[in-house]
This record gives sequence, structure tokens and C-alpha cells, in this order.
Amino acid sequence: MKKSLALLALIGALISPVGAVAQTIAKNDLVEYARYTASFEGRKSKVYDPNPNDGKPEPTIGVGHYLDRADSRSTFSKALPEVDYDAVYSGRQELTSEQIDRLFAEDLPKYVKLAKGYFPKFDTYPLDLREALVDGCYRGDISGSPKTRALINAGKFEEAASEYLNNDEYKNASKKGMRGIEIRMRRNRDLIKKGRKSKK
Repeated sequence: MKKSLALLALIGALISPVGAVAQTIAKNDLVEYARYTASFEGRKSKVYDPNPNDGKPEPTIGVGHYLDRADSRSTFSKALPEVDYDAVYSGRQELTSEQIDRLFAEDLPKYVKLAKGYFPKFDTYPLDLREALVDGCYRGDISGSPKTRALINAGKFEEAASEYLNNDEYKNASKKGMRGIEIRMRRNRDLIKKGRKSKK
């Protein structure tokens, strides 16, 4: 709980230093997106593979930061200039709790911007739907499902919720021992299905 509160405080404190992307997002909303996504991602100080049974290495650190993504090295350079990226990648160096928070504070606004780009009506949606959409972009399952995005944009939320789970990773999660993916995607599915009916 203390780490979670510290992260949320840091996210709020870093809104301005993070840059122009974060400055376009309401501070309170960004904190809520951070709370939601961090609750699923957890936090790791050393490189690890979140899905070791899926047959493909996925070096990850901090709050779900994927080290093989195209902008990972440049993100580290901006958020953590004091850190040796190659040492982190190889597992020779760990991140401190404060460094994990700074990395997440740099990452999250990019995915909020991505969600806003996918969904022109994003800012009119209830908070919990926006949380699910940002989380889906952070994890990559919204980005990887143009049909889901099209259905949401058409206001067909129930159909979109069903299509969202038409996902090979979700379908194979149980047999590969990745229960967390099932729980997370079902939660996002439920919020997508509610659509504009949320009270948040």
C-alpha cells in the first residue's frame, strides 16, 4: 500500500516534468489510470518475463515496461539518464523503487495519448471505461484488435466486449498458467461492455 501511494504521489508530482503529452491529460485522471494499470502490472526491480510459458521471451521491468519495444532505450534515456540500459536489460542492474516510479510516469501518458487517438470520443466516456481502454493500450490487446476499436467507436459496446476477448493470448492463458491475463482482460471486458452506463 505504501508503494502504491508513493507511486500515485510521484505520478502527480511529475506531470509537468514528463512533458507535453502528460500536460494534455487531467492530473486526477492520470492518477486514476496509473492506479488501475499498476494494480494489474505489479512492479519488479529486475528484468523478468511476465509470461514464461508462452514460448517467447518478453524482457520486462518496473510497472510492465517492455524492454524490447522500439522506444525503450530512448525512454530510459529520458526518464532514467543515470541508469545503464544494457546492464538493466541483461539483469546485471536493478532499478530502485523511485526509478520504477519515474519510468512508469514517463510511460503512462504515451498510452493515454494512444487511447485518445484510437477513440475520438475518449474524453466523453466514463472514467472506468477510459481506465479499461488505457490499460488495454498499455497491455497491447486494444492496439492489436482493430475490430474491437471499430465497434467501440460505433457505440456497439457489448459487441466490442465480446470481440475484445477474441484474443489468442486470452484463450490460451489458462493452459499456459497465465491466470493474471484472464482476470485482467475479463475486467476490461466488463467495463467495455458497460460502455456509457458507468456511474463514474
